[in-house]
Amino acid sequence: MQPDITKKLAKCEEDLKRWQTRLKKATNKVTELDRLRRRLQAKMGPVSMFDLIGPPFSDKDVGADQQPVKTLADRPRSNAHLGVVTKREPDVMEAAVAVANDLDIPAFLARSDEPQLVDQLKAKRAKQVETDKKKMPLTGAAALEAAGVRRKKKA
Repeated sequence: MQPDITKKLAKCEEDLKRWQTRLKKATNKVTELDRLRRRLQAKMGPVSMFDLIGPPFSDKDVGADQQPVKTLADRPRSNAHLGVVTKREPDVMEAAVAVANDLDIPAFLARSDEPQLVDQLKAKRAKQVETDKKKMPLTGAAALEAAGVRRKKKA
């Protein structure tokens, strides 16, 4: 009975190794195809299902009072989803240039010649840091007291 179990176990391990290899290959292929699909969709841009299938009626089905349905090939290509400006709009561009050329600082934002409060505080802090660097470090009981460590009293 023991040799039969050993053979079954060896076959099971062999099959498991073979199927794990196949699983790895299949997973890699699925990942590769998914990445390819994403790249192709990014190149194609946002497209609805209606654009992929086409118009619901042919041109001869459309009545005289209706406009024919535009397909994907009929509509102009827009790169707005890519953040690319394809056409210059003069009124917006001229307004942006006019605002950029107007660099006068309003009176309430203009700084005076006297030093600002922030600069004064920085200078004061720099002096304090320099004096603290020259102080001798605390040692012994003074260091423990400054750190807030309580010492046990000896009985």
